[in-house]
Amino acid sequence: MQIKKDMTWWEIKRESLASDDGGRLKSTPLHEDPVELNFLAKSKNFQLKPTGNLCMKGKLIPELYVLGAMKASTTSLAAQLDKSTTIHFPFKKAAKGARKGRNGVRGIKELHFFDQPVTIDDRPSWLEHFNNCSRFNRKNLRAVTVDATPAYLRKQIAAKRIASFYGPMKSKVKFAVILREPLGRAQSAFHHLKQKQDAGIPQNMDFNTLVDMHLKNGTDIHEIMWGSQYAQQLESYFQEFDSSQFFIAPFGFNIDPHNHGITTPFVEELWNSVDANIGMYRRDEHKNIHSHPPLEQDLEETTLTRARANYSSISKDLAKLLATSDAKLFGYTATIKTEANIQNWLENGW
Repeated sequence: MQIKKDMTWWEIKRESLASDDGGRLKSTPLHEDPVELNFLAKSKNFQLKPTGNLCMKGKLIPELYVLGAMKASTTSLAAQLDKSTTIHFPFKKAAKGARKGRNGVRGIKELHFFDQPVTIDDRPSWLEHFNNCSRFNRKNLRAVTVDATPAYLRKQIAAKRIASFYGPMKSKVKFAVILREPLGRAQSAFHHLKQKQDAGIPQNMDFNTLVDMHLKNGTDIHEIMWGSQYAQQLESYFQEFDSSQFFIAPFGFNIDPHNHGITTPFVEELWNSVDANIGMYRRDEHKNIHSHPPLEQDLEETTLTRARANYSSISKDLAKLLATSDAKLFGYTATIKTEANIQNWLENGW
């Protein structure tokens, strides 16, 4: 990796990540200086322009976060979001003029900022990755920045870091979450990471070995197994933000809504939620797909049975959390929100 002189320490760390998964990071306590926090609460730099654009110190900061989960079609969703002329992604400081990015978006899909041990002192570096608000406000144009870093969901400290950076403006942010069947998501994450030579997964390790080790002693490379513990992860966000700011979709409802009788795609609901222009939705466009054996072939019968039993409470725990929340449940058609109805919605859709 070539290190540029103007790169900050957190950018160097982000550039060295093996993938969107990254490595396990120590949870560094936030900088909780009351003077700094008081500045955030009173700062004139936090403002909504007449266009409704979310700006801080003249920069168009993210108004929508695609939190995850990893290998639950977040890359496909980001590519669909970017089809709106209103949507913008962060960019590298070294290439501000270049709008061509990776993963089907014009810019950086995953900024990987809040999954690093950053503090409020790192805010200036964060701001340098966003467009100037004046570019849009002087023409009275609506503009929305999106950060689609799926690692933010499982890095629970990220919720507190995001809330701290936004201060009194945190109620203006929206979050999109896609949930995939827990064991299938973990399997997909394993094979995705194994293809990366520097991801730290031994080439002679198979998914059955990892799952067996996890069940025996809790071994979890790159938090592959932890990444499916959705209830615990979302709970940390509901403690920092109002649950009404969250839009949650089962995996199947995002990648193939029509097959589930849904006529309006998830991306369109998100466009509407942030008052963005509607883009050209492409039903057949899917990104970051990797082939792997069926789960029943990838795991020995006894390991599969034990793994399913180990994950059996996830949908129930998640349904309990969501039943008492105001989160928007995409594709949920029951007239009332009950734990049983929500669990059925999850299991039929993910």
